[in-house]
Amino acid sequence: MDFDKENTVGLQIKRLSSIFSRRVENLDGLKSLNEQLGTNAFILLHLVNHKNQTICQNDIKTRFGITKGTISKILSNLEQKEYISRIEIGNDKRKKQIVPTQKAIEVVNAIQDEIAEIDTAVTKDFTSEERTQFIEFLKRAIKNIEDKK
Repeated sequence: MDFDKENTVGLQIKRLSSIFSRRVENLDGLKSLNEQLGTNAFILLHLVNHKNQTICQNDIKTRFGITKGTISKILSNLEQKEYISRIEIGNDKRKKQIVPTQKAIEVVNAIQDEIAEIDTAVTKDFTSEERTQFIEFLKRAIKNIEDKK
């Protein structure tokens, strides 16, 4: 396979990811609050939208496909910036619930619509059926590559 060609799956996914990430990093809502979150905004978005559920570090690691070390660094950074707090669950000091702070809720409220606009823009000329298929294809691709570990 010639990896210089434009039709490789990996290249197209990387390009889409890079463009999507750049758009998220430049959200007006983040700029107006003088915040820099980058793609960690998606983690905050998930935490705020599921704030009534018990979410732990491993749940986030699994949902976002992030390594244990990376998620640990991300959460430490978010905690240091006062976006999240960690609450012990029961007697197990190792297992902690990740809870968004009021600051995180305010940031998510400022950027949620903008992120939805970016998400919609990715599939703007897709039919509803094509959008559903695209998401299913991406999920299958993720599963295929995760199965190769």
